[in-house]
Amino acid sequence: EFKIEYDSCISNIKEAISPILTVEKINELKQCLELINMYKGYIKGNEGAHIHFDNSIVSKENFSTMLKMWYLSEPVIYEFSKCDCDKLRKDYHTYAHELGNTLKSLIKCYDNRAIGIGYFRTFHKNNGLNLYNYVTNNCIKNTLEVRTPNGTLNYEIWLNNIEFFASLFMYCNNIENKELIEYLFKKDEFLNSDELSNMIFNNDESKYYFNKQLNGEYGKEKKMNLY
Repeated sequence: EFKIEYDSCISNIKEAISPILTVEKINELKQCLELINMYKGYIKGNEGAHIHFDNSIVSKENFSTMLKMWYLSEPVIYEFSKCDCDKLRKDYHTYAHELGNTLKSLIKCYDNRAIGIGYFRTFHKNNGLNLYNYVTNNCIKNTLEVRTPNGTLNYEIWLNNIEFFASLFMYCNNIENKELIEYLFKKDEFLNSDELSNMIFNNDESKYYFNKQLNGEYGKEKKMNLY
């Protein structure tokens, strides 16, 4: 069952916490959002929409590849994470900070065996990508957490976010993709949105909804509905 409780980070704000949602149970998320809307719940503008994926979405042997893919995609990730707003929430630097060049340096140290995977336990949990439970092998909270998206009550955007980040992570498990990511990381050039969507999506429908969100179409629809 969903739980509604006060947010530990933002005063006087309540958050909804879902149970584990499989593909078969994802409709429960839609029902929760419909209830919140029905009882006049709203987004004040500084909330996040965090997503926890089971650790198995990226194998430990592809940990470095996943970090490189995040680094290469980070500018697009943060633009996409505006969801139905025209900017990222006010405190995203505090609760979903970019990893940027810090991550780039740590990847090189990790690949050179100067640090092990356990080092990432010291990473602050409030980064846009929270690695803490992933690297500690917590048997209960065994998740890889994405913290970048703005809060939203739009079910379609939630599905977009889940599909985008799941596709991003799963892409890293293929050996051929791994070689391409290694090559791009050495070039040190960020991916643009078209390059990224063509890499991780294999159908036009997914690309359509990705671009719809990235280009701010949901924000335009929300503004129109206010008038």
